[in-house]
Amino acid sequence: MGGDVVSEYDPKRLDLVFAPDKRLLTVCDPIDRNHVSSDDIRAAANEMISIMRQKNGHGLAACQAGLLRRMFVMHIPRRMAKLGSPYSRSPIVLVNPEIVSETKQTEIDYEGCLSQPGVRKSVRRSVEVVVEYETPESSERIQMKATGLTARCIQHEIDHLNGIILEPDPPPIDRKPKVTAGQLMGILSAMI
Repeated sequence: MGGDVVSEYDPKRLDLVFAPDKRLLTVCDPIDRNHVSSDDIRAAANEMISIMRQKNGHGLAACQAGLLRRMFVMHIPRRMAKLGSPYSRSPIVLVNPEIVSETKQTEIDYEGCLSQPGVRKSVRRSVEVVVEYETPESSERIQMKATGLTARCIQHEIDHLNGIILEPDPPPIDRKPKVTAGQLMGILSAMI
C-alpha cells in the first residue's frame, strides 16, 4: 500500500516564504540537466510566476516559494527596462543561472523583497551583467546581457539562490543624552 509520491516541485507545495524562514538562508542546489525541461519544473515555474504576479514583484527565486533549487522567474516590463536592456512581454524562467561576467561600474539603488515585506535597502550592484542559464523550453545554456533593473533583478535573485537576503537597516540611534548635564556633573563630583 503505497501513497502517492509527491514531487518536491509539486506546485501545490509552493507558497511565498517570509524571513526569518531558514530556507531563505540556504544555498540552493542545482537542477539536474536531465530534469530542466520536465513537466515538474514547468509546473513549479508557472506557480512561481503566479505568486510573483499576485505580489506585484519583478522576480521570485525558488527558495522564496519553498523550493531549494537554483531557479528563478523574472518579469521586467518594457516601460521599466533601460534602453538596450532585455525586457519581456511575459515572465521568463532562469534555471541554474550563473553570472559569467559583470562590469566594475556599479550603482546604488533601493531594493525591496517579497519575502521581507516593508524592508527597503540601498544596495550597490553592477550596472551590467551577463547571465548564463537554461530554460524549461531548452536545456541548452543561454546567455543574456542585462543592464538597469533587469541586471539588478538578476543579481538580487541569484543572491537569494546563494542564501543571501536583504538585511534590514538597524534602527536609528537615539542621540539624545540619557543624562542631563546637571546629572553628569553630580555623578562626576561624587567620583572625586
